[in-house]
Amino acid sequence: MAEELLFDGLHPMYNRLQHYLHLPNIAPARRPAPVVKMAEPPAPVHFNPARPDVALRAYYIFLNQGGHHGFDLDHWLEAESQLFAEHNAVLKKNQSAPAKK
Repeated sequence: MAEELLFDGLHPMYNRLQHYLHLPNIAPARRPAPVVKMAEPPAPVHFNPARPDVALRAYYIFLNQGGHHGFDLDHWLEAESQLFAEHNAVLKKNQSAPAKK
């Protein structure tokens, strides 16, 4: 019968005896993984539209779509989407503008 070796290369019986006989740990030393420094990404800009702004925009969408009831969630999500799109457009415009001296 072939002797089985554990993942660290030691016989299973040695691992059991190590606990009872206080044998030294002779497992091969593992080198730590090398540390690779990466460039830090730009800090994210968090934007959450104010609830009253979303509500007003959703109300205008409700009115523009004929005032049909039952689509409140659709109107709310569309309002948030529009506000996010406007915010992103302003960010892009500010980033593409040349820096003032």
